[in-house]
Amino acid sequence: MGTGSRDQRGQFSTMVRYDGRGRIIPGSNILKKGQKPQEGRWQKKDAYECCNSTPGTTTTTTSSQALNVGTFYSGGIIASDTIIEGRVMIADLNDLGLNVWATGTTFSLGTQAGLTEGQPNTNLILAQGYPTPNAASVCRVGIFDWDLPSKDELNELYVNLTAINAGISENGGEPISNDLYWSSTEFDSNNSWMQSFIKGYQSDYNKFNLYYVRAVRWVNI
Repeated sequence: MGTGSRDQRGQFSTMVRYDGRGRIIPGSNILKKGQKPQEGRWQKKDAYECCNSTPGTTTTTTSSQALNVGTFYSGGIIASDTIIEGRVMIADLNDLGLNVWATGTTFSLGTQAGLTEGQPNTNLILAQGYPTPNAASVCRVGIFDWDLPSKDELNELYVNLTAINAGISENGGEPISNDLYWSSTEFDSNNSWMQSFIKGYQSDYNKFNLYYVRAVRWVNI
């Protein structure tokens, strides 16, 4: 018998379990014949997946499964068909509530709009020490590699909304609402970009406003 995820006859599958936030539960991987266990959220893996539970690190995944928008992958739902430097963007399975972007005295931080900019933007926002909770801080509660999406990342969620929400529903999550969501991209020192998931437009609003948050992250493929 080989040491991969399946034996030579294809009878066994490697399976991993996810918690309510779509995070792999460390040490949960099992080798099993047949169907997934009935209790909990399990996913079969066709290749090795590394479940890194160390705070401050990014999950690294190697997989042979089809990377279609709406597919459950590495603890979230694939949210874009754009691959950058071997990474794909996934969306969290659940909203993180209504939050302000910032409170108190705000500054222009130099946040960016492009794809993959959510992570450095989130780091910049958190470095200011704004009172919590805020739109960036709630993305880092319990796990350190989810981010407040940049303006362009948030638009990817809207463009692919139908497929993303179908995948979220299939995996027991909370579909993205027909509402207003914060991005991590500023317009100026007092305002940041948000996106309407009702009509699709993006606009700048005061950082003290309450809008919804849906975290994203980029993972290796």
